[in-house]
Amino acid sequence: MKSNIFTPYKALIPVIAVVAFFITSCSVTKTGTEAEYAALQERIQTGNIKIAVDAAYPLNTFASQQVLNSVLRGTGDNANRIDLTGDGYYLELGPRRVIANLPFYGERRQGGGYNDISDSGIQFDAIPKEYDLELKKDKYQYDVNFLASKGTENYDVEVILFANGNAVIYITSNTRTRIEYRGKVVDEVE
Repeated sequence: MKSNIFTPYKALIPVIAVVAFFITSCSVTKTGTEAEYAALQERIQTGNIKIAVDAAYPLNTFASQQVLNSVLRGTGDNANRIDLTGDGYYLELGPRRVIANLPFYGERRQGGGYNDISDSGIQFDAIPKEYDLELKKDKYQYDVNFLASKGTENYDVEVILFANGNAVIYITSNTRTRIEYRGKVVDEVE
């Protein structure tokens, strides 16, 4: 007589399917109130958005992850999340001008010099190319996409602004690995 150890678990398959259906079919939750959304719309219309960055989420290869974890040991940070609260890093954006002063954690590819400290982070003050602002009213958010450059380095930047003041920034560069930042929309960067 052949025994199948998976027989008792066959009854769980419909339950797992129902749970998976409910998880994937949940409706979009709005991130903020109508008042917060109106305040964000006003900021967008003035074209003056400042984001104080609180954390960096590098996309690491195995090698850079090992190095970052050894350097960050004992700091409360790790290679997947680095706390930047209060360090003064920011992104300012508008259709006529974009400014970034952000640290970079990850690998630098072709053409990057590691010996120049002023070139180690992501820094630019530029007129954006292909500045695109998309309203997602059902989610109370704005998506901003633009291209910027400094010297021979080109940046493809995606920013998601939520009505509750939170922001997510994705930066892809032609000479660095992709990195994500999270922060808050503020009046002034401290």
